[in-house]
Amino acid sequence: MNEKRIHFKNGLYGLVLMRLSELESSPKSGIIRFPAVFEKICRNFSINKRQAWELLFMLNDLDFIQIVPYQGIILKEEIPITM
Repeated sequence: MNEKRIHFKNGLYGLVLMRLSELESSPKSGIIRFPAVFEKICRNFSINKRQAWELLFMLNDLDFIQIVPYQGIILKEEIPITM
């Protein structure tokens, strides 16, 4: 079992991650606040807040982001994949 590190570039998830990376994060913690996240996702993809939450939880489960309760998200630089 080899572990590789790749940058996720293609498809919808790559586009979401690219849009989220355009947002400013806190210099200390690296957290992107929820209001900015929802504004960016909902406007760019024409989805409501419930659908945006589903997308965020899916990205969190896939280990692309980390959800920080009551604060925001942290983007992960590289995504580990086992092949």
